[in-house]
Amino acid sequence: MLSHSFRTNNNKGPRNGPLFTCNRLSRTHHPDMIDPTKILRPEERNARSQGLSAKSNNGKNDRTTEAAKDGATKQKKPKSKAKNTTKTPRNRNGNKNGNKNRNRNRNRTGKQQNRTQRTKHPIPYVGTIGIYQNKLYSSSPLEKVLTEHHGPNNHNCKDHYRWLVSSIVYVGAMNKRYRQDNESYVPLNYEMLRTMLPKRQLTPIIMDLIRWGVIERNESYRNGHRSMGYRLNVLFPIGKFRVRLITNRRMNQKINSHRSIMEKRICVNPAYAAVYRTVEALSIKERRARRKVNRDFDPSVLEDRHRYDSRMIGIDSIALHHIFHAIDPKTGRYYHSYACLARELRPMVQYEGLGLREIDITNSQPLLLHLLLKEKRMVRPTEAERMEKLVLNGLFYEEFNTNGLDRQVFKKEFYRDVLFGKGLYSNDTTKLFRKKFPSYAAAIRNIKCDDHRRLAIAMQTMEAEIIFAAVERFIGRYGPNAPIVTIHDSLSTTPDYCEGAQEVLYEVFMERFGIRPCLKVK
Repeated sequence: MLSHSFRTNNNKGPRNGPLFTCNRLSRTHHPDMIDPTKILRPEERNARSQGLSAKSNNGKNDRTTEAAKDGATKQKKPKSKAKNTTKTPRNRNGNKNGNKNRNRNRNRTGKQQNRTQRTKHPIPYVGTIGIYQNKLYSSSPLEKVLTEHHGPNNHNCKDHYRWLVSSIVYVGAMNKRYRQDNESYVPLNYEMLRTMLPKRQLTPIIMDLIRWGVIERNESYRNGHRSMGYRLNVLFPIGKFRVRLITNRRMNQKINSHRSIMEKRICVNPAYAAVYRTVEALSIKERRARRKVNRDFDPSVLEDRHRYDSRMIGIDSIALHHIFHAIDPKTGRYYHSYACLARELRPMVQYEGLGLREIDITNSQPLLLHLLLKEKRMVRPTEAERMEKLVLNGLFYEEFNTNGLDRQVFKKEFYRDVLFGKGLYSNDTTKLFRKKFPSYAAAIRNIKCDDHRRLAIAMQTMEAEIIFAAVERFIGRYGPNAPIVTIHDSLSTTPDYCEGAQEVLYEVFMERFGIRPCLKVK
């Protein structure tokens, strides 16, 4: 599907949505800035001003004497009629409209000076879109198809097709659901597509890409529940993806306005604003991360291709500042590029040259389940005591992993079969859980009777409340510029603030639930 080297045409890079990137301009060589070598001392300034005034006075005296001589030699002309009393402005050469010509010359000289300064000190993208220059992904086969149908120079129209294909690739890489599977459809909100693409051309653009064999679409749309899904056509030789600048001025304006709207929405809450500022300042050891991905995954193998591409796009997201930001309106979870990055690549991310330490809550999901059901009084007190001992000591998964599976593999199976799945079938894990904790199993069944997603939404909402309460306490103690990042049920910060992050987590749990969870620093 994808196998790219991710080479960029520009070494500089951006924040939100599908492919929202920006290049912040360097103002060190801006033509409007003052040159420190040309700043004069007060004595030199006074001397220069006196010299200029003397020159101007001499010029006036010369002109007055010449005018007196001319008046003496020349005879007075008779006055013209009333019709010709209005005089047209003349320049020194006697041409009419002297002021207009003079202004035009001044404008021309000013433009020439600006051009010479820009060529001397080039500033990227001045005169195109301003400060923010956005990027997207494209490939040689896709460019070939677009050139066949729209010509070689129609870049404004081509950017619409590129943006749609790039959004499918980018959103699929940022979401865990579609990161592992090569054949899953990526849902794209229709309202989002209408804001970024021309409304009249949206449907023709989608149908063109389907007709050309570039993408595929499923018809799983449900009003208010599910958007239409898109994916790249497996039969289309998509080739290597490379980062490309968006030249469509209108599209850049739309992306920038969407970015500013998302920034305002996120920064209303101080806790979200603190995480936002930290994520925007993150960097990654790019070469080391790419070497690891190339060593672990082979893009020529079909099973590894999607994982390879998703990790490469995740690296690009931080290295090129393609920072992704989104808040789940149902739960309050904060999704961003660092939280969506693969687990093995997070140790290579830095904040101002310092590595990040992750403070993780051991057995966080069983702990949240226990606290939620205990708060609603849906479980028996004796079972609640036994459950609390298991989760606070970090031994919950070992209690039910009787087959000796890998911890991460067993966690995924437990989430699917017991907590977040539809519960249509049973196995050894579900039977053992019902036997040891029957009231918990009955409460889970009652919550998920109408909609199996209700339990996940309730647990994630409680998780977001706890984590961002800790973030608010953290920035209140160490300042709003202290580095802090959330990864759903954990906190990440620099080594200097690691102990402070642990303290605020302990305090939040003690104040709300009266317990002290087991924390693990990675």
